Amino acid sequence: MRVLFVLISLFSFGLNAEEYQPHGIPKGDSYKGYMTCVVIDVVVVGFKDGKTTRYSGIEDSFAVGDKMTLEVQYNTSAFIPEFKIKQIEKVVDFFGIDEIITADDEYKKYSSSMVLKSKVPSNISLNSIGNMTIDHSLFGYLEFNRYYKDDYEVSYDLVRLGELDQLIYFNCPNSGALTTAMDKMFDYVSKMPDNIESD
Repeated sequence: MRVLFVLISLFSFGLNAEEYQPHGIPKGDSYKGYMTCVVIDVVVVGFKDGKTTRYSGIEDSFAVGDKMTLEVQYNTSAFIPEFKIKQIEKVVDFFGIDEIITADDEYKKYSSSMVLKSKVPSNISLNSIGNMTIDHSLFGYLEFNRYYKDDYEVSYDLVRLGELDQLIYFNCPNSGALTTAMDKMFDYVSKMPDNIESD
């Protein structure tokens, strides 16, 4: 009996993450790509003692014309498929984007779209029509919106009463990497047994 147990254990651990099918459906191939966003406008406002003061920007932070590169992945090397998005370069006074959402997170199907929401504090939400939000509460709020095919617009909003409030607007044309990663994620989660039943 001990020998049998050991053999079963070895067989179980011998399966790698890519071979494992947690919901009985193939996870497909992993994908990694990059998207580049260009800052098109920056609004910085100080609000103190009942008065506002406008600034052209924040020193060493994003300025008009700056670029932000994001790495986007549909990762199947984990046991559960993941959607990942990560900012390559860190920027002063801008929280670093480094988010993960898994296929097992909260899923909802609507008449025209599917939505996947993370269960972790960073609160990332994906919408199959090409929208994504990242809510870091005190550290800012990001919204991605697809406005044409693989072209996206991104807005960053940080409100800190008594300090500097920031609005940063990015344009991200030709960002097929984000489209591909999101499409692969929703293709998988839409086939999960529990999600098919919820349709």
